Amino acid sequence: CIEKCPTEALVMKPVPVTLQHWVMPKPAAA
Repeated sequence: CIEKCPTEALVMKPVPVTLQHWVMPKPAAA
């Protein structure tokens, strides 16, 4: 869980945050 716990929390957080960040500006800039 040490490798999965921190990995899931780090990937789960930046995944939705990064997707919304690079997905929102994409259509807005385009």
